[in-house]
Amino acid sequence: MTLAKKLIITFSAVSLLPFLLLEVIYLHAVSTTLTDTVRNQLESIVTIQHHRLLQILRFNRQNLALLASRSELQWSLDSYLNDGDAAHADTITSILFDAKQAIGEIDCITVMTVGGTPVASTSAALLAETPITSSLIEQAATTGFADDFILLDRQLRRIVASPIIVEDRVIGVIVALANPQGILQLAADHTGLGASGETAIMAANTDGHFHYLLPLRFDQDATFMDVTTLPRHVIDALQSHRQPVVVIDDWLDYRGVRVVAAFHYLPDRHWLIMTKLDRREAYASATRLRILLVCTFVCIGVAVVVIIIRTARSITRPITSLIQTATRIREGDLACRAEGDQSTEIGTLVTTINTLVQDLQESTVSKQLLLDEIEAHKKTERSLVQQRNELAMRTEALKRSNEDLKQFTYMASHDLQGPLRIIGSYIDLLRRRYGDQLDERAHEYIGYVMEGAMRMRQLISDLLDFAQLETSARKFETVDTNDVTQQLIRELSRAADTKAVCVTADSLPVVFGAASQIRQLIQNLISNAVKYNESERPTIHISATPYDTDVRRQLYQNRMSEDLDAVTDALAASPEPVDISPLDASAAQLPMWLFSVADNGIGIDPRYALKIFEVFKRLHGRDEYAGTGIGLAICKRIVQNHNGEIWVKSEVGRGATFYFTLPVSTNDMTSDSELDKA
Repeated sequence: MTLAKKLIITFSAVSLLPFLLLEVIYLHAVSTTLTDTVRNQLESIVTIQHHRLLQILRFNRQNLALLASRSELQWSLDSYLNDGDAAHADTITSILFDAKQAIGEIDCITVMTVGGTPVASTSAALLAETPITSSLIEQAATTGFADDFILLDRQLRRIVASPIIVEDRVIGVIVALANPQGILQLAADHTGLGASGETAIMAANTDGHFHYLLPLRFDQDATFMDVTTLPRHVIDALQSHRQPVVVIDDWLDYRGVRVVAAFHYLPDRHWLIMTKLDRREAYASATRLRILLVCTFVCIGVAVVVIIIRTARSITRPITSLIQTATRIREGDLACRAEGDQSTEIGTLVTTINTLVQDLQESTVSKQLLLDEIEAHKKTERSLVQQRNELAMRTEALKRSNEDLKQFTYMASHDLQGPLRIIGSYIDLLRRRYGDQLDERAHEYIGYVMEGAMRMRQLISDLLDFAQLETSARKFETVDTNDVTQQLIRELSRAADTKAVCVTADSLPVVFGAASQIRQLIQNLISNAVKYNESERPTIHISATPYDTDVRRQLYQNRMSEDLDAVTDALAASPEPVDISPLDASAAQLPMWLFSVADNGIGIDPRYALKIFEVFKRLHGRDEYAGTGIGLAICKRIVQNHNGEIWVKSEVGRGATFYFTLPVSTNDMTSDSELDKA
C-alpha cells in the first residue's frame, strides 16, 4: 500500500467517525423531543375539545331542566293526568311553543307521560318520525337527564330528555329533538390539527364496543359506524379513571392510515372524544431533519475525503515530481520543472533545483532568442515597406480614376452631345425642307429618330449630373429648405404642362449642405410624385422633424439589416436632434433632420423599395411613364454626400412617403472637411 492510500484511510477514520456519532445522538434527541411535543399538543387539543363539549351539553341540559321546572307546566300536566281535560294539553302546547322559540336550535319539544304517551308537542309530524325509546324515558326519569343521537331523514339529530317532577314524584318527561349544530361545529374545528387531523366523538354500544356519533372529516357517512380497531387497554385505562387522557403513538384509523391519537372519556355518557393526526404529517419535520442530516453527512464526508485526498497528494506529489524531474534532466531535457509548495521543506528543495535548471537553460538559449528577435524586426520592417508601397499605388490609382471620370464628364458634355445636336438639327431640317415629298411612314421614322436623339440627350445630361455629384467640389453652407421648397412650388404652379397639383409644406428647417444639390433633391422627389400620380388632383406634403436619439439608433440597426418596415415603424417625433446616423455609425456626433415627402400617387411595391434607388432601375415602361431611371439614384447620391440616408415607405395604390436626412445647421460645421470628419 502506498503512502498516499495510508494517509487517506487514517485521516478519513479520524475525521468522519466522531461526526457520525454526534449526528446519531442529535437525531435521537430531536426525535424524542418532537414526539413529546406532538403528544402534548394532541393532549392539549383533546382536553380543550372535552371542555367545549361539556359546555354545550350542560347548556342544553340546563335549558331543558329550566323548562321542566316551570310551575305552570307542572300544574297543567298534573291536572291533565287527573281529569284528562284537553284545555290543559293546549296550555302545555302553548308553553312548549314559547320555550322552543326562546331556546333556539330545537326542532320539536314534546311532553310525555312516564309510560311514553305523548301529551303535547310542537310538531306532531316530527314526533311521529322520532324513535323515542322507553329506555331513554326511563333513564331521564331515574337519572334526571338523558340524551342520544339519531339519524332522521339522513340528517343527524340529538334527542334530549328531562323529567317533570311534582312533590318528589315524576309525572312526565320533556323530550326535545335538537339540531346538534354546536357539537358538529366542534367536530369540524381542525385548529392545530393540520391537513390530516380531526376530532371524533364515539359512544359505547351495549356490547361494550364504541361507534362514531358524528360525521368524520374524511368520511361524512361514518355516523354510527363501529370503531373496530380501538385498543382495549385504552378503553380500560379511561373507564377506570387511571388516566384522564390516553395518547397512542401508532394507531390504525378507519382509513387504514397510521396516526397519533389522544382520547378523553366522558363517564356519565360513556362517550369518548378523540383527536388524531397522521404520523406522516406529525413527524414530517423529523423526517426532513433525518434526510437533511444524511445529506449533510454525505456532503461533509465527500468534502472531507476530497480534502484528505488533496492533502495526501500535496505531501506525495513534490517527492514524485522531484524524482521525475531529476530523471528528465539527466536525459538532457532542460525545459522540465519540478512542482512543489514553497512553504514546505521539500518545496524549498524543489524551488532551488528549478532555479539551477532555469539558469542553465537561459545561458543555453539566449543566443537563439537574440537571433529570433533580429529576424522578427526585419520581417516587420519589410511588411511596413510593402504596406507603404501598396498605399502609394492605391492613391495613384484613385487619382487616375478621378481624372478618367473628369474626362468622361467633359466628353459627355461636349463630344457626345455635339453629334446628337447635329443629328437633331439635320433631321429637323430634312423634315422642314422635304416634308411635302415624304409619305406618312417616312414622317413616322423621322419622329422615331428625333425621339431617340432627345432621349439620348436627356440620358447623357442625367449621367452628367450624376457624375458631377461626385467630381464637383461641394461648397456646404446654411440652406433654408423652406425657401427652396416655396420657390419650387411657385415654379411648379407656373408650368403650363403641369396638372392641378397641390403641394403643401410645414415650416421646414435650416440645414447645412450644398444648396444646389438640396434643391435638386427636393425637385426630383416632387417631380416623381407628380409623374407617378393618376389622381385628378395630385397631393404632395413635405415635412421635417428632428431625429429622436433612441429612434435613430433603432433606424441604424434596422437599416443595417435592410428591415425597411421596422425602419418606418420606429419613426417618432422628438424635441431634440439625435446623435447616431442611420447610414454610418461613425457619424454619431452629427445631428440630423428627418424630412418626409408624402404623395397620393400609384405607390410602390415594397419588394422594390431598395432597387428604385439604383441607376437605370425602372418599374414601368417608357410608354407608361417618361424618364431615364436616374432621378432617384441622384437623390440617393445627394443624401449620401450629406452623410444622410434615404428610403421609402409605400404600398401599391396607396401613395408613397420618401424619407431622407440632412445635417442640422450649427456654428461648428463651417466646412466640408468637418462634415466629412463627422
